[in-house]
Amino acid sequence: MDIEEYVKNLINKEIEQKIEQLKEEIRSGKLFTLQPPTSNTTSNENTSTDVSEPKQSNFNEGRPSSTV
Repeated sequence: MDIEEYVKNLINKEIEQKIEQLKEEIRSGKLFTLQPPTSNTTSNENTSTDVSEPKQSNFNEGRPSSTV
């Protein structure tokens, strides 16, 4: 077996282990509690749009008009 095959086998084993771990976490209820992320993403979207607008205006104000 050459090095490339060895590395592929190692990566595949790690991926399979991670998949099994995630399956167990899903079964036990550790993953996919949907309500808190839903409320957090809506508030994060609002704050990210509010924050990005001043950043854009500040970025443009900091530039000399001749290079823009």
